[in-house]
Amino acid sequence: MPRNRRGKRSRREKLEAPPPPRKGRG
Repeated sequence: MPRNRRGKRSRREKLEAPPPPRKGRG
């Protein structure tokens, strides 16, 4: 699994459709 998937996708997915809140981590 590439590390760019979380950094590059996080910025674009947040504008298109923010992910659900994670109650397990953090």
